[in-house]
Amino acid sequence: MIKRLLVLLSLLMVIVVVAACGGAATPAPQAPAATEAPKEEAKTEAPAATEAPKEEAKAEEPAAAAKKKFGEVTDVGGIDDRGFNQLAWDGLVRVGKDFGADVQYLESQQQTDYEKNINEFINQGYNGIVTVGFLLGDATKAASEANPDIPFAIVDFPSQTSGDMGLLFNVDEPSFMAGYLAAGMTQTGTVCTYGGIKIPPVVAFMVGFENGVKYYNEQKGTSVKVLGWKTDPAAEGGGDGSFTGNFESLDDGRSFAENFFDEGCDIIYPIAGPVGLGSAAAAQDRGFAVIGVDADLTQSNPDAKEVYITSVLKKIDVAVYEAVKRMNDGTFEGGTNYISTLANDGVGLAPYHDWEGKVPAELTAEIETIKQGIIDGSIKTGWPVEAAPAEEAAPAEGEAMASDVSLVMSFVPSGDTEEILASGDELAKMVAERTGYAVESNVATSFAAVIEAMGAGNAQVGWLNTFGYILAHEKYGVDVALATERFGSTTYKGQIITRKDSGIETIADLKDKTFCRPDPLSTSGWIIPSITMQAEGLDVTKDIKVTDVGSHNNVVAAVYNGECDAGATYVDARGTIEADFPDVKDVVVVIKESADIPNDTVSFAKDVPDDVRKAVTDALLDIAQTDDGKAALEQLYEISGLQPVDDSFYDAFRADLDAAGVSIEDLQQE
Repeated sequence: MIKRLLVLLSLLMVIVVVAACGGAATPAPQAPAATEAPKEEAKTEAPAATEAPKEEAKAEEPAAAAKKKFGEVTDVGGIDDRGFNQLAWDGLVRVGKDFGADVQYLESQQQTDYEKNINEFINQGYNGIVTVGFLLGDATKAASEANPDIPFAIVDFPSQTSGDMGLLFNVDEPSFMAGYLAAGMTQTGTVCTYGGIKIPPVVAFMVGFENGVKYYNEQKGTSVKVLGWKTDPAAEGGGDGSFTGNFESLDDGRSFAENFFDEGCDIIYPIAGPVGLGSAAAAQDRGFAVIGVDADLTQSNPDAKEVYITSVLKKIDVAVYEAVKRMNDGTFEGGTNYISTLANDGVGLAPYHDWEGKVPAELTAEIETIKQGIIDGSIKTGWPVEAAPAEEAAPAEGEAMASDVSLVMSFVPSGDTEEILASGDELAKMVAERTGYAVESNVATSFAAVIEAMGAGNAQVGWLNTFGYILAHEKYGVDVALATERFGSTTYKGQIITRKDSGIETIADLKDKTFCRPDPLSTSGWIIPSITMQAEGLDVTKDIKVTDVGSHNNVVAAVYNGECDAGATYVDARGTIEADFPDVKDVVVVIKESADIPNDTVSFAKDVPDDVRKAVTDALLDIAQTDDGKAALEQLYEISGLQPVDDSFYDAFRADLDAAGVSIEDLQQE
């Protein structure tokens, strides 16, 4: 394989300094309880992805033949996230103790681990599997359909098959109460919130919180402001707001909080799992307050307990316990949802703890009244956001309205998600104005998500990177129409970067180092760098620790901050954070740069009619000539123009892969 990769390296003209645009699940550390230090008998060690899970020792256990096994697959936040992964584990541990079952978890380091970890439990003959988080929806559905005899429960996603149970939580209800509380406690008249990724289980918290603040203003005649989220029925996902793009980075939590504090916010509501711990640290430094989520953060983050007024409780442990108990006793019913509400005590507010004497009794009583109003239906939280009636786009001059054509343009998360979302919405609006079609945009969670959406008919236009396009073309018949242009060229280069003071000077020096990439399907951020590293003798699955950070600018920031020893981006992504870190090009240096790579694409799903393709392509070419269009494209991915191309434009890249003996399937698995 190494010799074949060396051939590719020579064909790629010796990669001179770049980086642009996983692995098997690793055993997680032993999981602590969400609200207290774990007892020894409750601990279990996660099995390696290639080993059978170890059985948990118990004082009194039933005969081995009768012992049932249940597993949890975490999201990337990790088993010790002090939030929903850990709470789910608490529920499983309780099942193990109460019924003598063997319970284990597998921790997902990246999104590509979801399917592998689920299959590991299936292959080991587990009697039921719990998957944790909205992002595991597709993998859970596929596994359930392929294994109808195995019961599945998934946190934060509704049931999709006859064999799975959705565990859902009306978090908008206690969030509304938290918003009212924050509005009543703020000293500056400004409160704030942000999310990890813009998905419904996150947005529900933010919508409820904002509407709780609005309700306080209506009742009191005040004008408390909310930063970080604005509900808008006409916007994709129910509104626009601030999102870190991940559920892992405490540094993001600190920086988001600091920015909001600088804008006058004194109470912050972070909906981003462990990211929120960084905000709590910032609140400690500045003397501000936090409202926690999922667990009672005064208990799971006691070092910062004084900053938490309360926490919005999402009793995942109770829901998981109930679902797995039913799996164990044979009463489990797939095709159903277990919904936790204020009425059944599945969600709620934690005690005020250190703030007990600071929250006025009158405000406490009002919040209790609001709780009853939400339960009896007299008070509405605003979730789900009702879609606004679509405004009819004006037809182009001389053309009839093509009201029967609806398109979704899907963008990949290569840069700042908010900027991509804003520019994508603007481009969608411009295309709609020129074609008369109904066009909406979204930013997918990953490159793979865009590909799968196009294959499933959920997206018709995809702004795919080089490797993503080739994979989508081969897998689903996706076809290119336009190549993007930057700096007058339809090709670009990638780079591998490190800190100048890291001691890393060559590719060989990357052995045993941490390596940040934007996405496992990023051409310049992983595909080319991984080939380069393997050609120089490194096994990228064993010799380096790979971390997905979601975008090229996040890679640069992670290397700059020392969170990763090295990383890969396009040339020169360092400029994306130069405004915040003026010395970035001095601190972060390039140790390898690639040969030319074809630029990313504007591509169409297989079933999009030819006349629709032509209309959208012509509209985009026209947009690229206007000042507003140029500004939107520049903000999107630093695009300076668009050029018509066909599939043959990417044949040279395919030939390089073939000459190296590397197939699409090979790269997809690495």
